[in-house]
Amino acid sequence: MTTQSAAIVRSSQGNAISRVNPRDVERLRAVSAAANEYASANQFTLYRTTKSQQTTRRQLADLNLFASFLEQVANLPLTGADFYEEPPIWSAVSGGLVEAFKLWMLEQGYNVRSVNIRLSTMRTYAELAYKAQHLPESEYLRIKAVRGYSQKEARRIDETRSVTRVGHKKESPTPIRRVAASELKKLQGKRPVDYRDRLLMCLLLDHGLRCEEVAILKLAHVSLTDGLLAFFRPKVGKDSVHKLSQDTVSALTDYYAQLHLPHTASNATPLLRASNKSGKLLTSGMTTRALNKRVGHIGRELGIDNLSPHDCRHAWATEAARHSNLDALMQAGGWTSYAMPLRYIENKRIDNEGVIIEY
Repeated sequence: MTTQSAAIVRSSQGNAISRVNPRDVERLRAVSAAANEYASANQFTLYRTTKSQQTTRRQLADLNLFASFLEQVANLPLTGADFYEEPPIWSAVSGGLVEAFKLWMLEQGYNVRSVNIRLSTMRTYAELAYKAQHLPESEYLRIKAVRGYSQKEARRIDETRSVTRVGHKKESPTPIRRVAASELKKLQGKRPVDYRDRLLMCLLLDHGLRCEEVAILKLAHVSLTDGLLAFFRPKVGKDSVHKLSQDTVSALTDYYAQLHLPHTASNATPLLRASNKSGKLLTSGMTTRALNKRVGHIGRELGIDNLSPHDCRHAWATEAARHSNLDALMQAGGWTSYAMPLRYIENKRIDNEGVIIEY
């Protein structure tokens, strides 16, 4: 048999044979080694291609906080980007260091839920560094073993702390009564910006849209003829269709009239336009930051302090839970897990409903 001919290789299992060219085996071995090298060098990048921008921004913020911890306790001039972009740096991270970070966050007054989320980010990137062969298995397992706190443990921890939250996030949503919700959807005023604001509040309170979902709405997403709103949910990566409420249809009709748009308008122009100080609408759309600021302003005008778009979504879900089953609420809210809609179902429950006492 010549060297160019195929070799007959007998398998270790018995008499089964296969024809394999030794040169092909060597080439395959080289390709596999190159693939391993590529995967190791690009673990972080490959992982982030599967995540939303919101998730990756939050993870970078978590790693920035870890860098702040290292600067405070060890005077190390590192940044979150170092841990976000450079797998080799994780070779110097230990389970004990992550445990110390966990305790430091509690001492700084971070909410227990925030602590748990940041620990999850640390475990995620430690696993990626381990897959990239920059973190020993023994240390990876120690980091993986640093768990967060249960709800019961969180309550006990908070009982011993005077500060249980830092940052700009609120401890709990600003409540919106039914009367207030009605007032928010029927704002007074005849300026173009007033018509836009009425539409904004209807989208938030009648449909429970997330702030980022509202920000990317285009005219093409609305069909006044069919009474439907078809939009994309970036957080969960899915399309959704809502039947427009009567108040939303009315707000859209008035808003379109202000812009001199036909009801059949279907282009990529932003649905909610930005405005200037005089209340004139511009051609550009509203950013999530502008939406948050505007909702806060609208709330203050009606005597509701610290109102945010998420408060409106919370009010929508609370109201919807009173009249909806779990599956309907989950689909309408665009959730991918039952955990969040279950909170609203449980909150509206009366514990002793159905219990009959006759003595």
